[in-house]
Amino acid sequence: MGISVLLEDGPVDKQSIGALYKGKTLPKHLADLANNSVSCPKTGRQSTQKNTQQIFLVPPKS
Repeated sequence: MGISVLLEDGPVDKQSIGALYKGKTLPKHLADLANNSVSCPKTGRQSTQKNTQQIFLVPPKS
């Protein structure tokens, strides 16, 4: 499962939002990702990920 966000200054390779914006303020639309509830594909359990080091940006495949 993925959530698509458009970024003008996104990473070239997979990178956490915490690493990409280290020392900077997260844009609101990225900070809001920590409030999204997601389902585990194996167990179906709902959870949220508050740790920005564990929320990853993955560039689209060309």
